[in-house]
Amino acid sequence: MVNFSTKIASGKLVQFSTYTDELPQQLANDVECSGYKNRTKYMNALVDRVLSLQPRFGSQSRIGELFYLLDIMESLPLESIQSVAPEQNRNFDQMLHHLVKTALRDYLKHPETD
Repeated sequence: MVNFSTKIASGKLVQFSTYTDELPQQLANDVECSGYKNRTKYMNALVDRVLSLQPRFGSQSRIGELFYLLDIMESLPLESIQSVAPEQNRNFDQMLHHLVKTALRDYLKHPETD
């Protein structure tokens, strides 16, 4: 396990421990690809974004909300959506948004009766 330690303004020591030895290298690679100048700015942006998630799915924590959203995304046919997007002259996020809105509109017009 690798520990990263940082002193925050209050003088407390904050530790970041990784579960695997590969995580520090993955983190360094992603920081470099992300456009953030250093790991601190990257982690601040990441934590800020996670903490800004609104609790919509009944989770007690913001990270729970993030994991829930990630589970949803992983269950979608993302490859199919990505391949259809150029045919519709859309990028991936536009296509996903369009499909969800279309499906919802159609469902509301003709709700399934089981």
